[in-house]
Amino acid sequence: MDTQSTCRYCKKYGNSERMVKYGVRHYAHFSCFLDAGRKLTELHPWQVGKFPAILLRDRGLSEEAERISGKPAHVPVRPNDRSKPF
Repeated sequence: MDTQSTCRYCKKYGNSERMVKYGVRHYAHFSCFLDAGRKLTELHPWQVGKFPAILLRDRGLSEEAERISGKPAHVPVRPNDRSKPF
């Protein structure tokens, strides 16, 4: 399985797990997607749920993301990390 993709907006090649897939062959970095003027409402709830919580908080989109996805924003943690989320 190929996990490498090219961002549709900045044209940089990178890990598709750090991008949102918003079309059949369309990937974009989370920040590039928002910088391009795209809206979270264009995405499915599972796609919105993959956006980093810090990015959503900084852009003032946390509440909208929770409303769309039905769950709190994703906070990545290291494997085997026993610390509590903040």
